[in-house]
Amino acid sequence: MESVACKTHNAAMTSKTYTPVVMTKSGPVRGRINDGVATYLGLPYAAPPTRFELPTYPAGWTQVRDASERGPTAPHTVRPFPNLDVVPLVGTGSDGSDGDYLRLNLWAPENAKDAPVMFWVHGGGFVVGSKDAPISDGTAFAQSGVICVAINYRMGIDGFLPVPGAPTNLGLRDMLFALRWVKNNIAAFGGDPSNVTAFGESAGAMAIANLVTSPLAKGLFRRAIHSERAWRDGPGYPGCTTTRAQARSIAGGLTRCRWLSQCFARFRNGCAGKGRQAGIHRPA
Repeated sequence: MESVACKTHNAAMTSKTYTPVVMTKSGPVRGRINDGVATYLGLPYAAPPTRFELPTYPAGWTQVRDASERGPTAPHTVRPFPNLDVVPLVGTGSDGSDGDYLRLNLWAPENAKDAPVMFWVHGGGFVVGSKDAPISDGTAFAQSGVICVAINYRMGIDGFLPVPGAPTNLGLRDMLFALRWVKNNIAAFGGDPSNVTAFGESAGAMAIANLVTSPLAKGLFRRAIHSERAWRDGPGYPGCTTTRAQARSIAGGLTRCRWLSQCFARFRNGCAGKGRQAGIHRPA
């Protein structure tokens, strides 16, 4: 049964008028305008992923693409949770459909010009979640003059299993690829590519904490917000003595560490600079 929050979310996304055609690096797209918000759903930032391989650019197109359908999300199963409707937080689950799920949703103020950009990474323990969950809806940002981008990324085995001979942490690499898409395309939607803030919740917050310290993220975003502690302290998380240099080494696992679980375990045993509940950082 569809939740009340999901029904409200779907109703809010119903659009009345087409946007002007926007030319992206892959081809022209057209979204919908409703109450001063231009919405573009299901834009591919990468090609359908090949298992355990790096993301690649999507095939281009010449005809105007109607960006009014969300498209598939990464495969995951949402199981019932006692006394809690989790759909607003993580969505309804997906079988991955045709596999073309490395997509993003974008909400922009109508007639935006040099607008700041918020880049959202959903939570879900790196095993569930989607850009289409109601919590990921960026309409309110657009109504406030900010462009919001929400992405899917590979999760679970496909995103984070260490496989000998394969690139590490492909879910994080998907996020980097989406950030490059933003850098290369957001100006066409009225955004400022030099004013991008990456933010996330729960697993998304931990991912942002890793991206902050990754050399691969240099120049892709200006600020970062993690809305849950990515470096924990208190009972069960003793020590809290990790230096910033050590944190860079740990989170550098994006390029050097084959075992993401070990990387996160080391974070649990120390917190870089005693990060706060809504830590804000600027990547070097």
